[in-house]
Amino acid sequence: MPTAAMLRPWVEYLLGRGPKPVSKKRAAPPPEGAASGRPVVVNDGNFDAVVLQSGRPALVDFWAAWCHPCRMVAPVVEQLARDYAGRAVIAKLDVDSNPLTAQRYGVQSIPTLLLF
Repeated sequence: MPTAAMLRPWVEYLLGRGPKPVSKKRAAPPPEGAASGRPVVVNDGNFDAVVLQSGRPALVDFWAAWCHPCRMVAPVVEQLARDYAGRAVIAKLDVDSNPLTAQRYGVQSIPTLLLF
């Protein structure tokens, strides 16, 4: 499972503060929640506005409530939301409730973390 330390170089790169990390393997106003240092809950209806049109780098955690590995990744995502509050969008999308966005980005297994 990825840790905050593993994801930090990628976030720094997206913020223009570091070189592009080398992958070892496959790898507007702030949305509500972002300013408070919590992941923003996105859905099929608001994904484009919150993530794609935010003007900031965005990390989206595609997850589901029944997924144990997703629960293991959740604290890392929450820590990243605190660390990058106001500078990047850290979001969570429940794939069971929002299948259109998950399909749009080819999410076939979870947890999946995508950077935009």
